[in-house]
Amino acid sequence: MDSNNKRNLIARVFLAFVLGATSICAMAWGTVGHKTIAYIAQDSLTPMAKMRLLELLSQEGVKSLTDVVMWPDQHRKEYPELPGHMVRIPLNRDSYDAKRDCRSKKLCVVEGLKQQIDLLSNKHLSAAERLQALKLVAHLVGDIHQPLHASTNTGTAAVMNGKKLTMHGLWDTQSVMQFRLTSRKLARQLKTNLPEVQQGTPEIWANEGHEIAMRYFKPLLDNKIKGEPIAVPDDYLQTIAPVVRLRLQQGGVRLGKILNAIFDQ
Repeated sequence: MDSNNKRNLIARVFLAFVLGATSICAMAWGTVGHKTIAYIAQDSLTPMAKMRLLELLSQEGVKSLTDVVMWPDQHRKEYPELPGHMVRIPLNRDSYDAKRDCRSKKLCVVEGLKQQIDLLSNKHLSAAERLQALKLVAHLVGDIHQPLHASTNTGTAAVMNGKKLTMHGLWDTQSVMQFRLTSRKLARQLKTNLPEVQQGTPEIWANEGHEIAMRYFKPLLDNKIKGEPIAVPDDYLQTIAPVVRLRLQQGGVRLGKILNAIFDQ
């Protein structure tokens, strides 16, 4: 192989590495946030619930909810009929309204999560059907606890510390990446100081997220110069860090309670 071909090969390999790293970062809320929630949930299961969870997971030869929690993101295109991962509550409204916010053919995350909880609870379904519902329940609980999954205009362009991104991407990635921990270590850290979490309903969880978006996102959007990206304060990640931690804790505790209610019977 001559020197020019070697250089081209090295360049292609480097580009593939960069693109691969970028795609991993783009899923950081997914890989770290979702798995953190899954770890907290599985660690909270009763012996009976854990046994029944493992029975379902054994169909894929895995023993951890973290091994299947990303399935809905990985197979969206293959299963377009499955529920969406967001609910677009307008920023000029205070709370979720099913007729207004969940009227498309694809169920929003609020109604979709309720649907999948019902399917997972249905003992007359096949193990394969319940396994798919389990994957969706675990994932959608995570999504509904990401505040910018419960509002409109979240794809607005932004600049933070000189880097171009979107506000949705900021919450999806940097908000969790800032902790510089694996999902297992982050879950362990968050479990040492779990708050008392009221279970509530998917509607309540979406409204909680929307309220956070109204507090930490809407003011930036309102102050944005027309035609320009949002100028995100340099300390924004540190500002939202306590909220991000809380939402991960709430998601993990609530998912655990859902699974205990279904499997510990």
